[in-house]
Amino acid sequence: MAQTIINLGIGHKESSMDENTLPSTVTAVTPPCMMCGDTSRIEVDRDQYLAWRRGTLIQQAFPEMSPADREHLKSGTHPACWDDMTKGEDL
Repeated sequence: MAQTIINLGIGHKESSMDENTLPSTVTAVTPPCMMCGDTSRIEVDRDQYLAWRRGTLIQQAFPEMSPADREHLKSGTHPACWDDMTKGEDL
């Protein structure tokens, strides 16, 4: 079966997606990381992904994901890059 990839990058339009034909797991391509510029691919549940993209808070749509993984999906910032960026800060 072919992998379904959904691009979350800036300027990408998802309106052409036929939600009825998506498999139960999709691969989301994250926006570029603000530190290193790389994108990532993250496999997520289709229904949770669609709920998030329709306005459900990411922490409610993906409750089993760690905060770092949710940030990675949302902004593209890798957990290691986030750690480097916030070293010495009291968050």
